[in-house]
Amino acid sequence: MIRMMFRPIAALVLAASLAVPAAAQNTPPSLSQRIIAMRADPDRNGFEMGMLLGLRALEKIAQVQWQHGGTDIAMIGMPRIGGRNYARNYAPEPLSAETVTNALTTLDADMEEARAVLQSALPVPFEMELNTIWLDINSDGQMQEEEQIAKALGPLIVGRNFGRNKADPNGLPNVRFDEADHKWLLAYTHMLSGGANFGLAFDPAPVIAHMRGAMPDLATLPSKPYPWTREELEAEIAVLEAQRSEIEAQQKNLRSKIDPLKKEQRALFDKSRAKDITPEQRKQFQQEAREFREKYLNTLNDETRALSHTSRSLSNEIRAIKGKMPPEPVALNEEKSLRDQLLEQRLRGQSPNRMDTARPIVDSIYILLKSLEQSPDAARLQAAKGHWLRMIAINRQFWLEVEKETDDNAEWIPNANQTPALDLQIDPGASAAWMRVLRDAEAVLQGDLLIPHPLLPEGTGIDLASYIENPAPLDLLGWIQGVSAYPYMAKGPRITAQYWRAFGRMTGGRAGLFAFYFN
Repeated sequence: MIRMMFRPIAALVLAASLAVPAAAQNTPPSLSQRIIAMRADPDRNGFEMGMLLGLRALEKIAQVQWQHGGTDIAMIGMPRIGGRNYARNYAPEPLSAETVTNALTTLDADMEEARAVLQSALPVPFEMELNTIWLDINSDGQMQEEEQIAKALGPLIVGRNFGRNKADPNGLPNVRFDEADHKWLLAYTHMLSGGANFGLAFDPAPVIAHMRGAMPDLATLPSKPYPWTREELEAEIAVLEAQRSEIEAQQKNLRSKIDPLKKEQRALFDKSRAKDITPEQRKQFQQEAREFREKYLNTLNDETRALSHTSRSLSNEIRAIKGKMPPEPVALNEEKSLRDQLLEQRLRGQSPNRMDTARPIVDSIYILLKSLEQSPDAARLQAAKGHWLRMIAINRQFWLEVEKETDDNAEWIPNANQTPALDLQIDPGASAAWMRVLRDAEAVLQGDLLIPHPLLPEGTGIDLASYIENPAPLDLLGWIQGVSAYPYMAKGPRITAQYWRAFGRMTGGRAGLFAFYFN
């Protein structure tokens, strides 16, 4: 959920282009440097500075991720920034109990600061040169190609489709943010503050502390004797490997026979595809190709499949024997720390722990589920609700101001008579459809519309406002079955997907992207 809330603020710096040119020799100023320069005249620069403060908050999340090795996976409660495009941190710091809590607390404080700046400043329009914006993900002060805004935020915005389109040789377009967009940004500070407070309501710090606190127990595990000697197992492996080598030789011999036969068969099929032959000749060539395959290739192919099956079985058996192997004593270099030696092993692709990739993902799922099982902070949930309601109210004001605009200059979000700076086709009716979506969301937050549950009685639903007023731990299985939702159920009108589907129709099936774009 928090991941989704980051997409909008990221979207303001990602155009339809999915790559930007390599960094020039002169590195553009960092976000922090830009913000410092603008503090000299906060009244005039407040709008642009508020935008940069929002991006700087996103940059901080990226830095926390990279510091803890989270560019390959999404850390709990946070979006993945940089993703596979960014160089992996091979020496990440362990995730402490306070890491996520501090990151969300900082995000909330950053949004408060951005909001204060925006509220006290004049909404002076400004133009942002997107090609010069970058996130210092590894905190080294130098702009890497992968830190330029499109590549850093592309995977977050468009997910798996990132990078499939051809890059725009001119890079990203400039965007002009005008008076109406001031309210758009202000609304998004409330959106992100609501997300941060929701995450803090189920503070994961105690769960992470428990998980980390239990790890030292692994150092004092009891030892069981191995019933097999290394020599015995190695002798078994040697016999199996000899058999596998023999199989591989047979496979090679078969391939030498099959490859020329396949060429002959392809030649027959090629004759059948010729344009200057009659239908009868085409059928004749196809028949000859099938007869050739049945006469010469089918038996050889069956032998090949049988050998492949035997080879795989032998490989699996060898792997199983190695699993019984007593561990060899590890020879450590006393001049290097254990951490440095493990890092060298990872760089060589010889990590002693085969679960290096899966472990962070499993840890994240565990932390998420266990955090939801805690008693939530009711004040934080109320704060989240307040921010989201405020976001909806300001968003309505934004759309009213957009409709009054008469200029057409590199628009961020245009009305029906304007042109967007980004390569996005916007249906004239999309804004009205989006307003209906927000109206439903407001009604759910206020408890005027219920949330349907497929296993609960018809005509009933979950009253979200009732849950926020008197929250309880979120037992996932109980909510899926429905019993945990009983205290928050009511009879009445339920929200449906009507307006969301209408919005999807207006946006050509890209309702999710445009929802983050529109706010």
